[in-house]
Amino acid sequence: MHVRGRSGARSISRPGLRPGLRPGLRPGLLAAVLLAGCYAPSPVTGAPCGAGDACPAGLECTAGTCDRAPGVDDGGPLDAPASDGGCPPMACSGEELLVCDAHAICAYGCSSVGVPHCRELAPSSGLTPDLLVDATADVTGDRWVFDTGTGRIRGPMNTDLRAAGVDQVIGGIRFTIIDGVGVFSARSFLLATADEWSFIGANPAGLYAQTEITIAGAIDIGAVNSLPGTGGLGGSTATTASECRGNAGRAFTPEFGEGGGGGGGRTAGGDGGAANQPTPTGTGGAVCATHATTTPLRGGPGGGAGAASTDNPGGGGGGAIALVAMLQITVSGQIAAPGGGGTGGSPSTTAGGSAGAAAAPGARSSSRRRW
Repeated sequence: MHVRGRSGARSISRPGLRPGLRPGLRPGLLAAVLLAGCYAPSPVTGAPCGAGDACPAGLECTAGTCDRAPGVDDGGPLDAPASDGGCPPMACSGEELLVCDAHAICAYGCSSVGVPHCRELAPSSGLTPDLLVDATADVTGDRWVFDTGTGRIRGPMNTDLRAAGVDQVIGGIRFTIIDGVGVFSARSFLLATADEWSFIGANPAGLYAQTEITIAGAIDIGAVNSLPGTGGLGGSTATTASECRGNAGRAFTPEFGEGGGGGGGRTAGGDGGAANQPTPTGTGGAVCATHATTTPLRGGPGGGAGAASTDNPGGGGGGAIALVAMLQITVSGQIAAPGGGGTGGSPSTTAGGSAGAAAAPGARSSSRRRW
């Protein structure tokens, strides 16, 4: 499951910590959600054993790790040693894999392609089962702040659920940066109703579970005004911005200029407010999300500054998050990835543009003054 943030009309990164979710988050801000796993032709080895030494069909628990049982190789189960009377070939019977006098129920179906075998879910987003080795924590609790750059998970009163550290397991939670995504791996993630998690850092976020991910509370990866969300892009002060960011407006006098344009997404960003001069430059960012994809996972672009000034920054772009679980993902709460609103000006100054939205396929993106 992937959630892509809304692209901003001006900015899209998210420096700084936030103590929690800001008021006003709405379920309508839920970003695009895509299925995280796909079928692989054979069971995946190397993951830690589950409760009671449980392993996927075709694997058995050996020294705490799910490995192939005797008579099984990477291409699927091999024929068992023949008995005196011989052994019939392996075969699928509905959801069961038949091997000699034994059978196994396949959780994701039985495949007769090649050597008959049980299908297994394979992780997406470049993740591999070895990331789950020794990642034994069941992550739950309220008001955790996940840092996608350092791996630190900070709680209220500056307490740590996980200290900073990359490419290592701390407190049963592994943190790795893969293709620019800060990935937290654990046995499970459970965000209870009324609980909140937020994310900071320049990298998009990833949660990877050996068993399941349940989101019943609220996750916030959105921008706050000009500060972008995790994995988003900052706003631009250039009148010819890149990466689908909104273009900045021109300044004519210290108190007079053009508004900046909104960030692009599935549709182009909105234009900033024009002055009484020809050919305004504060135009919206270009279309840059015509095809839904999560590779690479990135947030939305930011908006352009008003009067090409850092005093009038545009809104930050929303962040991005991937949820990947080997058993199941349940989202009954909300995952908010809004873009931020541009900075408003006084009657005699110019305002930055507000944040745009990178919408899911079939939805329409828009520019908003405030989310």
